[in-house]
Amino acid sequence: MTSLSFEDNAPPTSAQTVLTSEFDQCIWGADAREVWRALAAAGPVVRPNPGIAVVTSTAGVEQVLHMQDEIARMQRRLERFEREMRNAIKEVERQYKRELVVWKPPTELTPRRR
Repeated sequence: MTSLSFEDNAPPTSAQTVLTSEFDQCIWGADAREVWRALAAAGPVVRPNPGIAVVTSTAGVEQVLHMQDEIARMQRRLERFEREMRNAIKEVERQYKRELVVWKPPTELTPRRR
């Protein structure tokens, strides 16, 4: 079985398949079928880099769609937490505004009466 490795840069030409971390720049050689079999064996979703997912089956498509839904839920949850945090900070600021008094040190000493 062909082992999978992803290169940062593809050579100008190659008789063998070269997989790149930017998947659209791959070179497909005479061993392309073996490479596709290795991709399928690696799982329904293979991630050559964090921004790219190569889907090798319908189960992989379902997995990616599920992950996209989960990301959308997490983004909404994060936005809600950020909103709650901003509101909590504003409430604390309002409380301190009522409790703080500006103090200015005296500029001149007043003489004592004797």
